[in-house]
Amino acid sequence: MQCVKDYVAKLTELKTIREKYSLNTSDIDELIGEITDFKVTAPIIGNFSTGKSSMLNAVIGRRLVSVEITPETAVPTEIFYGDNKVTRIDIEGNAHEYSFDELPLKDLSVRNTELVRIAYDHSFLKEIENVKLVDLPGFDSGIDLHNQAIDKYLPNSLAYILVVAVDEPVLKDNITNFVKELELHGMPLYVVLTKCSRLSAEEVMACRDLVVDIISKIIKSDIKVACIESYGDVQVDSVKQFMLELQQNAERLFEIKYAPRLTNIVQSTEMYLTDQINKKNMTLSELEEEKEFLQNDISELLHRIKRERVRFDSQADECIKSIRTKINNDLESASSAICAMVQNGNNVNEKINTIVRNAVTVGIKTEFEPRLQKYLKNLAQMINVDVLKDEGIKMNVDQLSTDNMIQDVVMKAAPIVLAVVGALINPIGIVIGGMIGAFLDSALNISQSKVKERKAMEVTDKIIKTVTEQAGDGVGAEIKRYIVDVNKEIEKEILRQKELLDKSLEDVSMRVSLEDTAKNAQILKIQNDIDNVKTLGV
Repeated sequence: MQCVKDYVAKLTELKTIREKYSLNTSDIDELIGEITDFKVTAPIIGNFSTGKSSMLNAVIGRRLVSVEITPETAVPTEIFYGDNKVTRIDIEGNAHEYSFDELPLKDLSVRNTELVRIAYDHSFLKEIENVKLVDLPGFDSGIDLHNQAIDKYLPNSLAYILVVAVDEPVLKDNITNFVKELELHGMPLYVVLTKCSRLSAEEVMACRDLVVDIISKIIKSDIKVACIESYGDVQVDSVKQFMLELQQNAERLFEIKYAPRLTNIVQSTEMYLTDQINKKNMTLSELEEEKEFLQNDISELLHRIKRERVRFDSQADECIKSIRTKINNDLESASSAICAMVQNGNNVNEKINTIVRNAVTVGIKTEFEPRLQKYLKNLAQMINVDVLKDEGIKMNVDQLSTDNMIQDVVMKAAPIVLAVVGALINPIGIVIGGMIGAFLDSALNISQSKVKERKAMEVTDKIIKTVTEQAGDGVGAEIKRYIVDVNKEIEKEILRQKELLDKSLEDVSMRVSLEDTAKNAQILKIQNDIDNVKTLGV
């Protein structure tokens, strides 16, 4: 991709300039390594038996992934253009290589395999060489590791393909809730209806209209729909068109993702070089005084940030409390339905999972995320006002707060916390199952329906209390862990800026004793480097 080559060239030149002044280049190396392998990650989602794997095999024209799978054997599978290499990543993170002739891989299990990567030298995959397709397990598997795998892809994905079978066109809550999350993140969504040859053309169009009507109530953008068969001679030209569109948009999506990071590197480099110019006429005593001021400013800034952090921590506690209350209220609102399921001995895990997940999603978006945004904006303002005082070296506050901090940080907030919800439901489900089992055992000796209903409601109340406590505690702990990680990143950014300014003062000090001619020549070289750096911005 041309934009990748352009960014690598710009970053390489920036690295050369930084190395000239003995500046840290680890951030440049990290970004070059990341963008070199850039692909538009497009997970394929849907429930089990909707034809996701069959559709992928038809798109490729070869049986790469198995269609005879169970929830236990379904693992995420990444497919992209490459050199016919098959890799299985186990749950410990170890890589295992396989022959291409061994596809589709057998004896896979979600208990021992995190994901499979298939790099295939195929004509159509070459056409979409900047797109990575991901065959994800079904939403309705009932396996919590699947929920965590699905959530894991959300922060790094740039588009989704939703597969719906026309023989079951009503989207379940787990799908609609996930589509809501995609809309909140502004994620493009394509819809594919499968098994269409089983119905008449009129029936297929009716199903299509129904699905579009359901999704259009959630997302604002136009909904693109393809209708295909999943078995036999599958015609997938319309699906391929979706994927070709992703390829066409790859450069735009790349710019959205990486332009802020390039800007940050350019600005920090320019900051150092401009500071060299601004301090060119300072004496040694003035430089020492400036250094002392800088140390004091940094110390005061860290103190103010600590106060801001304490304030935000108290707000986070309020947010966690609100989410816990919402979990409880939503479960209470569904208590009649849960009670009926308890009386009938039904598995209530999926319903409770949906209620809790939705409550946490809404809570994060309405309670946690606005507070997080304000916190990051306040810190960004502090960094600019307190550290970057010199005119001409101030970072753009909007760019720093919106692009470099908030967008990336907030994007990762919901999936991380939601993954905890998925991890919690399994042990909670075991406890719930025990409660229902005990109720059913005792209900055998209860003949009066009102007594049985009262006992069932008591069990329901215990279930709601247990889920509220454990889910609330788990989400609260994850939010606090997440905040710790955010604060570490912020502190690292501040120290990085301090390091640049310290380095600038030291370098200027070394040049103070130079003769005017030599000093002016050095300044001219620096000015030329500043001009070069400015041309490398987006």
